Amino acid sequence: MSDLPAIPLLRTGGHLRAIPVAAIRPARRNPRTDAAAALAGLTASLGAGMVQHPIVIPVGDDAYELIDGERRWRGAQAAGMAEITCLVADGGTPSATLFTQIIANLHRQDLGPLDESAALKAAWLVLNAQELGVGAQADAILGDAQRLGDVLVPLRALLDGAGWNWREPPVSQAVFVERLGLAMSAAVMRKKLQVLGATEEIQEMARTHRLTAASIRALMTLEPEQQATVLTAIDADPPLAKQVRALVQGVKQKGRTIAEAISVVSGRAPGGGPPDAEANDTGGPVPAPAPARTADGSGDTNGAAEAAPARPPMSEDAAMDAVLPIIELAQDLETKLAQLRGLMGGDTALDALPGPWGDYASEAMRLITATIQPYTS
Repeated sequence: MSDLPAIPLLRTGGHLRAIPVAAIRPARRNPRTDAAAALAGLTASLGAGMVQHPIVIPVGDDAYELIDGERRWRGAQAAGMAEITCLVADGGTPSATLFTQIIANLHRQDLGPLDESAALKAAWLVLNAQELGVGAQADAILGDAQRLGDVLVPLRALLDGAGWNWREPPVSQAVFVERLGLAMSAAVMRKKLQVLGATEEIQEMARTHRLTAASIRALMTLEPEQQATVLTAIDADPPLAKQVRALVQGVKQKGRTIAEAISVVSGRAPGGGPPDAEANDTGGPVPAPAPARTADGSGDTNGAAEAAPARPPMSEDAAMDAVLPIIELAQDLETKLAQLRGLMGGDTALDALPGPWGDYASEAMRLITATIQPYTS
């Protein structure tokens, strides 16, 4: 590990301070763009002390800027809390701030696919800039940007001007993910970065409807007119967002038109559910298929259930999207439990924890066990 490039990070030093909620402002370049969403559960957990402390840096007299923990800060606002306990970091360079934010978010695995890919690429480009001797210029780009996505093009231009060869960079993607301690391969990182090639329209739709990375990549395989038709259909019928890959598969593998594919996945055409007033040769609606009947016409099949349709095989993309976060979550849980054992002197008896924390920890373990039990029996 000694030959790996150094990662600049803010120094926190474990300095906790109760800070007025009103004295904190959100970070300009937070890797998360959905921090204001899904606050109900977080707001409730704040009162129980069941979340990590936000990280802030001083930006003036009695004023602070968030580095990590915007959802917790917004949850405190929503809960009407006057103060929130924060971890106060020393002010550092923009790149140190960026890496601190990215590492915190990526190890929690709670970024959307577009935010995650932008954070990964920005951090990788900054690390290459430092290795090429243009780290100060990269810091200037970060310092001027309002959003993390705004830095990608100027950072690439900076590197190109410094003689960067993207095929043989000074910091490869394999070295980058190893240095950040991320549970992914360089191949997985390359796949994640593909979504950055999506059009602005697709990216906006992806954020609004929380499309998965696989769904975004599927949309990118369509022609621009087809993409526009699908996006319009999702706006009109938001549940379609969960059927994007099936829709694209119908177009690419079964030769359907976009309109036909949309009808099928919406359940309005044969192959996608009950027909929805499709025209027959007479111009009238096609009736739904009649229920199966026995030889005597009674319809009584003596309780024999009709065979369920075969489940389509899961794609490798879908499996990767589902399993990778679980692997990373398991690794993170193992690390957190090791930290807890260290604090307890090697003991694993949760009732030995002070105050209410034994009960909180026991409840957390119960929830974890109940959640994974169906997959281990």
